[in-house]
Amino acid sequence: MNTKVLLIEDDPTTVNMFNLLLSQEGKYVVHFATNIEEATPLINSSAFDLLILGHKLSGEKEGVHFLEHLRYQGNRTPVIVLGSTHQENEVIQWLEAGADDFILKSFGIMEFLARILTILRRARHLHRKQMYTPVNQNQIIISSKPLVAELRGEKIAFRRKEFELFITFAKRPGVIFSRAELLHIIWGGTYQGGLRTVDVHVSSLRKRLALFQEEMRIESVRGSGYRFTCSDLCPSQQCIN
Repeated sequence: MNTKVLLIEDDPTTVNMFNLLLSQEGKYVVHFATNIEEATPLINSSAFDLLILGHKLSGEKEGVHFLEHLRYQGNRTPVIVLGSTHQENEVIQWLEAGADDFILKSFGIMEFLARILTILRRARHLHRKQMYTPVNQNQIIISSKPLVAELRGEKIAFRRKEFELFITFAKRPGVIFSRAELLHIIWGGTYQGGLRTVDVHVSSLRKRLALFQEEMRIESVRGSGYRFTCSDLCPSQQCIN
């Protein structure tokens, strides 16, 4: 089955390049929109496997708000943002909004294709996960669709990367993960962003878990990384597959 890609980009050169690049692969069906206004009805009426979003499309802030709104609505389609600069604060802003990757337009073709495959593989694996079953009445229930955790009727909705971090930590409570390890596990070996990305997402995850702070918390281990600790109500290994 072909992979449906929606490219939202107003630069004709970039559009033509992607059309040629992905069409030559023979397994992608590429749709185009030149702005967010055009893209919205396409996204609402058709299921895409991947969205590629121009960094400066209709102004950077509008693009970020568009992505935040998309995630708020529960749309978990993987998103790659194309940028012309690699300023850390801008990359972090997009990642916090829900982007799965940020790639410079001056990318290498093979690297770009590899990143697409990595993101799609991760998304499909996450999609296949079933609802986790609680061990007892007070057990935290974790659902992969939508990405939520629930304890005693209180729910927390995660963004994709927050969810992947949470599952990684919860599978191995007490284990110290270095920032480099987490970067590799969550973002993959081809990701070129800095370790600061991990700090930002851990900070965001901590805020999500504030409601459950008596049951679980993420500790900073000086000079080593992060460690997840939890009570008996924490998700057990038999709950997490």
